[in-house]
Amino acid sequence: MATGVLNSQGRFFAGAIGPAVLNLGMIGAVVLLARHLEPPILALAIGVLGAGRPAPRPGPEPLRVRTLVARSSELRHPAIARITRLLLPAVFGLAAVQVMVFVNTLLASLLPLGSISYLYYADASWSSARVFGIALASASLPVMSRHAAAQDHGALAAP
Repeated sequence: MATGVLNSQGRFFAGAIGPAVLNLGMIGAVVLLARHLEPPILALAIGVLGAGRPAPRPGPEPLRVRTLVARSSELRHPAIARITRLLLPAVFGLAAVQVMVFVNTLLASLLPLGSISYLYYADASWSSARVFGIALASASLPVMSRHAAAQDHGALAAP
């Protein structure tokens, strides 16, 4: 939520650094601990738990932009119902992707040795390309939202 607040204010660094911290923590744990643990894969699990606990947060920066969001226990608010309705297609879309990954892996297991690895490498390549799309969307959406809210359709359509 804090990352969304920062993005809406045009501040992207603090929210974007979180996944990098997680990755560095996992890599560091593998490099430092793998040779001391049996099985060595436990080092990766420790890295995930250590770097992801608690998940890297943007810190005090939301306070600097003077944007505070009050917590509420009102679960019947109309905005919550609207957000839930809007999120349902995304949830089903993400679930479909996970089912597709499962089915693809299952089918690849029936193919010659190494097929699952090829599938994994292809997915990793595709995922790395998605990083750029997500970064572009995160940076452009707040600006586009401001133009749309101001009814400035010329600026919204400008390249």
